[in-house]
Amino acid sequence: MAIMEEFPPFKLCALCKGIFPSADDPNADESIQSQIWTNDKGYCFIRTREEIERGAMESCEFCTDIVQDDRAYKKDRSPDRQNETTNKEDDYEWRSEEADEGPYYIAMFSGPRAGWFPSMDQKLGFKIKFHSEYKHLAVYDSNDRLMGRTWCLYTTPDNPASKLIHAEATLAEFGSVETFGSIRKWLGECVDGHPECPGDKPRELPTGLIMVSPLGTGPSARLCETLGNTGQYCALSYCWGGDQVHKTTREKYDAYLRELPYEELPQTIRDAFQVARSVGVTYI
Repeated sequence: MAIMEEFPPFKLCALCKGIFPSADDPNADESIQSQIWTNDKGYCFIRTREEIERGAMESCEFCTDIVQDDRAYKKDRSPDRQNETTNKEDDYEWRSEEADEGPYYIAMFSGPRAGWFPSMDQKLGFKIKFHSEYKHLAVYDSNDRLMGRTWCLYTTPDNPASKLIHAEATLAEFGSVETFGSIRKWLGECVDGHPECPGDKPRELPTGLIMVSPLGTGPSARLCETLGNTGQYCALSYCWGGDQVHKTTREKYDAYLRELPYEELPQTIRDAFQVARSVGVTYI
C-alpha cells in the first residue's frame, strides 16, 4: 500500500506554483514564503478573473476553490443581481450539476460566457495565511471572507516542509502494522462509545459479497452467496469507470465462487481487501 511520499502533489496552475514552489526550486521567492508561513498578516496577492478561471479549468486546487465559493458566479447570490428573478433557462446558461463533462465550472467557462458574468479583467484581492496554532492554511478574499476549504497540513520529520510545519502526520505509511493498529483502536472506540453509530451487532447480509482471507494467511478472496445469512461487512465506495476485465459474468461465476484472480485485480481493489483483512472484517 502507498506511503505518504508516494501521493502525487496537488495540481497547481503556473501562478499558484509561484506561491507554492517545490522544495528544490532555486527560483522560489523567499519573501512570499515568509509572509505565508511566519507573518501574522499572511501574503496578499492580486489575480484577474481570467487568471482564476483559467486556473480552475486547469484543475488548480486553489483556483478551483475560489471559483466554487465566489458568489459572483451564482446568479441568485451575485451582489449586483440579488433583486433579479431567475429561472431554469437562466440557470442552464451557466451551471451544469456535476454532469459527465465534469464539475459545473467546466461548463461555466467552456461555452459562451454568460452576459451577467463579471468582467474577465476584474482584479481580485486575496490573502493566503498559515495559522500555526491550528496547523491549517486558508485563502481569504479582500474582505477577509474565507474562500473554499481550509487545508490541514502535516508533514514528516525528513520533509523539507517540516522547518515550517511542525505538525507531524500520525500515519505516514498507510499499510503498516501501526496504521492498522490505530484504525482498529478507532473502530473500537466508535463501536463501544458512540451510541448513534451502528455498532457491531450482526445484520442481515446482502445476497452476495466477497469473502477475504483472514490475516495471517495468504491474501485471497472469493465470491460468496450470503442470502439469508447474518454478519458484518464493509462497503467499498468505488467508481468502476468503463468495462472491467474481471467483472462477474455467468461464465466466470462458478470459478469466482472458488477464488478470485487476486493478483490480476486492480491495486485499488487489492488494497481494499487488505484493509478489510487487517481490521478483521470478513466480507466486503
